[in-house]
Amino acid sequence: MSVLKWLRLRQRPANDARALPADDAIDLVNRGNRPSVRDQYGNETELLAESATPVDSVARTMTLANTGDGIHGDVFGIGDYFFELNATDGKTPTNVGASPITAQGSITVGGVGVAGQTFVVAGVTYTFRAIADYDATGEVGIPAVYTAGAQASYIATAINGSESWETANAYVTAEADGAVVRITARNPGAGGTALTLTEATGNLTVSASTLGGNTTAPNRAGVNPQYFVIDITTTATKAQGTLTTASGVVADDTMTVGATVYTFKAAAAAAGEITIGGTLNVLAENIIAAINGTDSRNSANASVTAAISGSNVILTAITGGVLGNAIVSTETFTGATAFGATSLGDTTLADGTEDSEVVDAIVAQFVAGWTNPLDATEAIASPPFTVVDSTNDAVFTSTLHGSVPNGYVLLDAMANAGLTETTAGVEGTKGMAGAGAIDATNIYVLLTANAVTDAYVWKKVAHGAV
Repeated sequence: MSVLKWLRLRQRPANDARALPADDAIDLVNRGNRPSVRDQYGNETELLAESATPVDSVARTMTLANTGDGIHGDVFGIGDYFFELNATDGKTPTNVGASPITAQGSITVGGVGVAGQTFVVAGVTYTFRAIADYDATGEVGIPAVYTAGAQASYIATAINGSESWETANAYVTAEADGAVVRITARNPGAGGTALTLTEATGNLTVSASTLGGNTTAPNRAGVNPQYFVIDITTTATKAQGTLTTASGVVADDTMTVGATVYTFKAAAAAAGEITIGGTLNVLAENIIAAINGTDSRNSANASVTAAISGSNVILTAITGGVLGNAIVSTETFTGATAFGATSLGDTTLADGTEDSEVVDAIVAQFVAGWTNPLDATEAIASPPFTVVDSTNDAVFTSTLHGSVPNGYVLLDAMANAGLTETTAGVEGTKGMAGAGAIDATNIYVLLTANAVTDAYVWKKVAHGAV
């Protein structure tokens, strides 16, 4: 065991009367390849993971790159946190109250592994090796005495990174149950459903080609938790259309607005019917009451609201953005009364949300935080990320430093944007408050005790400056 002398940069507790060692130093005890700090009282704490040069922690960053307008209903996800653009009310997700489900699949062992054969779990290729050659990440040991349970255990060990030389799969965990290996996504949600699960050996059988491809219990598809809503109501223009009542209508004339068909009657008596009335103004008012659901017969139209303009009717999409342009507005009138177009957008063509405005909305929502859509008085804990506008792209930074966030599955179901990793997280060198280190160039000190996942920076000074 080698012992190196390190600069002591810590204070003795004020109530501790014990004398400091004569050389006033801390020893770095090199135990194999994992050094540790030994203080003046003989207590040891690991300081450096690999070398005498400390490493600062790095947080994972992800960039949502915009290539066009943001659309109502667009969804993107980071791990088990999912975000939805909302141009209707700015607060209610489409899956309000949904409970997350973690995707799961399985591998069934049907025989002993053959050296060199492979299988793939969540994008990682695993290779069978004889026990004597089993010494690297991504390798699966072949048991010296075969049983299906023993082979399953070796598979689970490789996926979980249980051996000292292995790295755990970033996206899934594994559990051996007899001859079956249960594969479970690390993060709940639909993103886990798409994780690969394939084999190129005749000794294994997978539940499906993807983790959630077979929903027969205990295998299952992932379900996203309730979305965090990004409010784009103020940046999304609502499509409009005009119904010009230039003449009256006759009985059994029809019009279609969205998915609802309305039939005109001399005296309406049921849902889907509108009373004609004696004047154009009365006709317009009756149409508006039917569409808005205020006439005691009809429910409010799911796609539009209606308002009067003279003797004409103005239809406005409930949802902002380009989706409103496709709302149907057609009629079978015998007279001159008619819509301006077969769909909305003839009065004010909705262009949707511009790139910079979408990013502004995302940043603003993270600043404002979230509330329960079912109870506005109840706050919801914000996702563990910060976000900034970077040239009209949204850059997310994990508040948890280190490698753990690297396993968060990224999902984008957006028409005009894509979410990718910008910087991988890196675990920093942990240490006690006042821990010091030295390498060939610098002397280092850690002012505050930290774990590998904290945001911190080692302070350094060059030898020549001391």
